[in-house]
Amino acid sequence: MVLEGTTFARSKLVTIDKSSVGRVGRMRNHFFASIITLLSTAGLVILAISGASAATYAFGVKAGEFVKYGTVSATFSSNVSSTPKPQFIKDYQATSSFRLDVQSISGNNATEKLTQSLNNGTADKVQFINWDIQAGQGNVSGSQGFALGSIPLLMGGGLTTGDKVCPETTSSCAPTINQTQTGTYAGAPRDTNLISLTMKSSYFNSSITGNWDKATGVLVYFSIAISSIAPGEKQSYTIGLTATDTSLWSATVFGLSPLIFYGIVGAIVLIVAIIAVLMALRMRKPKVPATATAGTTPSTGS
Repeated sequence: MVLEGTTFARSKLVTIDKSSVGRVGRMRNHFFASIITLLSTAGLVILAISGASAATYAFGVKAGEFVKYGTVSATFSSNVSSTPKPQFIKDYQATSSFRLDVQSISGNNATEKLTQSLNNGTADKVQFINWDIQAGQGNVSGSQGFALGSIPLLMGGGLTTGDKVCPETTSSCAPTINQTQTGTYAGAPRDTNLISLTMKSSYFNSSITGNWDKATGVLVYFSIAISSIAPGEKQSYTIGLTATDTSLWSATVFGLSPLIFYGIVGAIVLIVAIIAVLMALRMRKPKVPATATAGTTPSTGS
């Protein structure tokens, strides 16, 4: 699918480094703009071809729940060797984890805290997100250069293939779930809803893939790739993250909870140990010599 750019109905999404000048600065600004408009751009196109959704849109999480994204990646390349790596890419490459904390749920609105923990000695960066699940919009404030809060970290729980991301007839709600996939996230197999979009603008080709847990509606995987197509310097960026820990479900081992799995393993080990001890005792038991029975005379040599 090839999509043309518009605007994303959301405020305070990203903080752009205004000190960037020249070609690199212009390309960075277009890069951020591409990310911001990606979901809404797809929405305007899909809105024309998708009907009304009969899904029920309600949060599948409650206050106090969290999701940790412990697998974070980012890359940058340019065919001009003197081009510096953007700071937000450096920050992502130095990120040990993101953590989403659900602070409150009130009707259609959630208050979220997103913490970016870095391993380079830099203080944590924090965003606060007020999200409306019915409108698919919200406000973001905080210190992260590239706001993950510009994508929905929470969608309705229980959605499925063909459902829109939210029920209202706005561009933010128009993207639909492509399919349901099963994958392992935060230590357990989970059914997830996939949304995969591509966009082409005058400056960049972009693609985005997101997986949201079907039961809870929380984001478990996200990736974005952007490459420049304008004449001149060629740049490309990728960012990705995967959920590795959560309070919403328990990690499993071969489909079993760790407690049950390791309990079974422990029981098997104990049984094998008991059998081994019994066999060892049997082998070490001395043989009792045979004795003559009454009415018989022991044989003697002639």
